[in-house]
Amino acid sequence: MMNNRHLTPPAWPLEAVIRATGGRESESARNDRNQSIKFSAISIDSRTLEPGSLYVAIRGKRLNGHAYIDAAVRSGAAGVMVMDDGVAASLAAQGIRVIRVPDTTRALGALGRWRRRTYNPGLVAVTGSAGKTSTREMIRCVLASTFETHVPQGNFNNAIGLPLTLLNLTPSHRWCVAELGMNGPGEIHTLTRICEPDIGVITNVGAAHVAGLGSIDGVAAAKAELMTAMEPGRPLVLNREDRRVAAMESLARGPILWFGTSDRADIRAAEISRTPEGLSFVLQTPAGEAGVRLNTFGRFMVLNALAAAGVGHIAGLSPKTIAGGLASFIPMPGRLEIWKDPSGATLMNDAYNANPVSMKGAIDVLTERDAPCRIAVLGDMKELGTLAETCHRQIGAHCAACGVTHLYVTGDYAGDVREGALAGGMTAVSVTVASKESIAAALKKQLGPHTHVLLKGSRAMEMETILTLLAHGDAEAGAVTREMETT
Repeated sequence: MMNNRHLTPPAWPLEAVIRATGGRESESARNDRNQSIKFSAISIDSRTLEPGSLYVAIRGKRLNGHAYIDAAVRSGAAGVMVMDDGVAASLAAQGIRVIRVPDTTRALGALGRWRRRTYNPGLVAVTGSAGKTSTREMIRCVLASTFETHVPQGNFNNAIGLPLTLLNLTPSHRWCVAELGMNGPGEIHTLTRICEPDIGVITNVGAAHVAGLGSIDGVAAAKAELMTAMEPGRPLVLNREDRRVAAMESLARGPILWFGTSDRADIRAAEISRTPEGLSFVLQTPAGEAGVRLNTFGRFMVLNALAAAGVGHIAGLSPKTIAGGLASFIPMPGRLEIWKDPSGATLMNDAYNANPVSMKGAIDVLTERDAPCRIAVLGDMKELGTLAETCHRQIGAHCAACGVTHLYVTGDYAGDVREGALAGGMTAVSVTVASKESIAAALKKQLGPHTHVLLKGSRAMEMETILTLLAHGDAEAGAVTREMETT
């Protein structure tokens, strides 16, 4: 099995940086031709910059990298890329090698695209309202069973994170799996142009980032930018079961490989069943069948696995090889992690992020568990704009319909979730609106061998802190939580 090893990317010749970005050197740098200049790496963080790197001063919404140029130079930066003429002139006067560009964020993207083109691995781009990261990791597991495969080490899915992922490519990488996120229109188009995918994957469309897109139809249009920005002829792996994704068919400029559970899909799952460790199903592809065992729960995870299988099929892998890769998948931190509390209770940590699609899917996993006590601990879903109140009421109603036995809610929209749950038939005593601290205290009295607890909310809610409070309720809990993560 090939692994995503931490290989050192080759150095960056100065001339390559200039050609990739269209930047201009300072006058003093142009006059210094005594040696061939190479940067050991590209960095945007003065705190982690390695000596010999080119520091790219990114001007973001909260921080301006130009304010940290002195720190970067002290850390050993061999050059600095800036977008301010005054800063460039001042640095050049100090003898610091400076490259001036109109926009350092766009320049970073150009550098990422240059490296992607230079080593030219097969590149898979994944987008969707929910399941992007899990699908990305499943694709990595499938491809890495045979090929040297590169993926980001974190949630690097924007105009800064994606280029950083590409900058870490090496000549040994045969495949790269990238994740494309967005908050508004045009962003996925830009990211697609940076990474130039060979295969595009869309997992689903739902009410995520509606605040920046106006409606779910706006979300669908934004996700479809992947299809329209890809080069003609490139294949797509699309979710046949999502009606908004299915409606994108006319936008495709290359062949579509559909995944789902119906006969209309090219990549299908049959005989889906639960196991003590997760799920099993029969993978059906145009090349044959194979049994799959997943170390995770939830029907939506089966769909994510089918998307990964579709990529594997296009890459020429057999169903048996694909199944072997999927068997190695382990959920990412905060994404349906199953932990055991000392009381014997099962804690489902799905607190990394949330939107209506992923929230309903996680609640379904909870209520499918064979336990008399199924507790949902939910926080706000952010960035829903005018749909926020309605979506939170729908989540409450979903809890009631699915058989959640007790619902704890916290956040600005907790009242809306409670209202939906009560309207759906839950009793007032089974729905509690409280702070995270109060919820943790109440939960401690309910935990036991026959109790299953789901924690979920948007990233800003930091719902995982309830695990810390459950463990001890003080600073010592951090060690216990980390120990639990390794089990």
